[in-house]
Amino acid sequence: MNGIMKKTVMGMINLNSDTLDLRENIIQITTVGIGSSGEQILKNLPSSYQSQIKKIRIDHSYHENISTALSDTDMLIIVMNLKDVDSDDLQNLLTEIATESPYSLSVLVAVQPQSYLSCSEEAALEQILLQENNLFDAILLISEEKAKLSKISAADVAKNFISTLISFVLKRGKVGFDFSDLCAILKKSGYISVGFGSAKGENCINNAVNAVLADPLLGISLIHAKGVLIHISGPDTISLDEYEKISDKIASQTNEATCIAWNMFLNGSLMDEIRVSVTVTGFEDDMDFQSYLEQSKSADSDDVFKDITKIFNKNPQETPPF
Repeated sequence: MNGIMKKTVMGMINLNSDTLDLRENIIQITTVGIGSSGEQILKNLPSSYQSQIKKIRIDHSYHENISTALSDTDMLIIVMNLKDVDSDDLQNLLTEIATESPYSLSVLVAVQPQSYLSCSEEAALEQILLQENNLFDAILLISEEKAKLSKISAADVAKNFISTLISFVLKRGKVGFDFSDLCAILKKSGYISVGFGSAKGENCINNAVNAVLADPLLGISLIHAKGVLIHISGPDTISLDEYEKISDKIASQTNEATCIAWNMFLNGSLMDEIRVSVTVTGFEDDMDFQSYLEQSKSADSDDVFKDITKIFNKNPQETPPF
């Protein structure tokens, strides 16, 4: 790994190791589930988070004042399945939610159903997400087709991603990480991508890194990524230095200008297993993201990973080997 990138990663560690007490400041997290699917995803979040976040369900029967419901929100997370909404209602709702309060961070998570591409109404919803890019700091669109390649449901991808964001804020990790670090990566990041990987037993560190970088959900090279957010969990039998190797290995796939933040969390129930998630920002514009959506339509193709890689990596031969 090059020296500049290592300094970036280590600088984050050194800074945050002196500011762990910032976590005592209360960050108000509000989650909004749109429709029955959005509500169900939020219900499936870890029980330890349920009492620490504010949850709102919005459907056709919702008549409360959105401004009041979202008051004092620092981090707003909206989740939905596009099959539950129609284009007119969605555009008006997202505009109202996004402009009600000066959130420190706003994230929109949307599941793209398998039938999505054969329906003109769903295609209109896709265009709304493209248009609403400037209203939210980060937008994650989860294709059910690509989720199948990762052998996970799109709803579970949404749940795992949201759980990761919440844990960065509510849980005290071993590295030291606060809400400002999360904002540094995701604020005004636009479209994002996420990947998950895990491994057990001997050589689990290398295997976990290889798994997350090869996850079809991620589907991109990191060489032109603008920001990378790394979440690591594993047993206390592995040293912090060993965990740091995971962030180093992932950082080595990026470039000198990439902003990287990471944290790791001990989980005794994992025994000999390491789990890694990576959130990546860096789509240059709407055309890049439109290309990403086009690749989701043909997710069963053997060439999907190579093609999506080209979105982030204009010169694929420059990509370091995994």
